[in-house]
Amino acid sequence: MIAVGDSADEPQAQNVYTQTVRDVIDVCVVLPTDDERGQSVADVLHDVRAQLWRALVGFEPDDESGPLLYDGGQLLLLDRDRMVYRYRFYADFQLGRWEQTGEGKPQTWQEWQLAGLPALEGIDTRFDFLNPLKDPNVTASGPDGRVEFTTREDLNP
Repeated sequence: MIAVGDSADEPQAQNVYTQTVRDVIDVCVVLPTDDERGQSVADVLHDVRAQLWRALVGFEPDDESGPLLYDGGQLLLLDRDRMVYRYRFYADFQLGRWEQTGEGKPQTWQEWQLAGLPALEGIDTRFDFLNPLKDPNVTASGPDGRVEFTTREDLNP
C-alpha cells in the first residue's frame, strides 16, 4: 500500500477557508503467471479484489478522515513471469475544521491567526448622528465627528 497523492476541491465559503481534500492510496498486487496473456491469474485477481474490499472499504484511517472507498483498478504490467495490478482507494477529509469545532490545532493560516486573538469580552459602540439631528453650528450635513452617545455590552460566556 502506498500513498500516491491528494487533491482538493475549491473552498466552500468566502469568509472561512475550508476545503474537502481527497487522499489516494494504491495497493499493488504482484501475481506469478504461467502464460503471457495472464489468463491463469484472472480469477485470482477477482478474489484478491474481493478480499481487499472486505479489508479496506469502510475502514477509517483516523478520526479526521472519512472511510476508505474503492476507486478502481488497472493493469500495470504483464509479462511471462508476473502480473502487476493496481487497486486504488481514497478517503476524504475536511481541511480547516478547527474554526467550527475549536478542538485540536489550527490547520490553516487563517485559523492560526484567529486562535491567537484574545477572547471577545464586550462591545463598545459610539454613535455620531446623521441628519435630521444636524447641529446648526456645523455647515456640512452628515456626521460631524463628535460622539453623541456611547454604550457598552459586556459578553459573559
